[in-house]
Amino acid sequence: MGCLGVHFALTVEQFKQLTSAWTWKTRRKIIEEIEQQWDRQFLAQSDKAWDAMHRCLSDGTLKPAGGRDPLPKAVLGGKNLQVGSNYIASLVTPAEVLEVANALNDISEDWLRERYAALDSSDYAGPWNEDDFEYTWSYFEGVRELFRRAADDGRAVLFTADQ
Repeated sequence: MGCLGVHFALTVEQFKQLTSAWTWKTRRKIIEEIEQQWDRQFLAQSDKAWDAMHRCLSDGTLKPAGGRDPLPKAVLGGKNLQVGSNYIASLVTPAEVLEVANALNDISEDWLRERYAALDSSDYAGPWNEDDFEYTWSYFEGVRELFRRAADDGRAVLFTADQ
């Protein structure tokens, strides 16, 4: 996947707006407003590392529900907001954010490295080497910190990626 990912910790108002929006056009407009605000304290970029990150936290695939809960929710496993065919938007509720944050706290670099080494290199589009693992780990640390800040503030987390 060649798209860049970003995680946003949402305010209560932003979460309410997204969850009450009935159409994908309305959801997409709300998400665009969130993206334009670019609140650095409450976002974590994951660049292209989100792909390997999700695979490592799930069953090795990009299936949103693959793997053991709550880890897949850190990237693709939240509620799919269906905002268009070339756009990914996955929402994790505040209660789920707390579960994900606690689960992410337990992940060591060695654990993630083992999961990364077990990826099917024919299915993963990334370079699948030590540099790519380090790249994935560095973005993982930022995403983990964002989930902790979001959990501490009772916020939801939105992951977006434009394909």
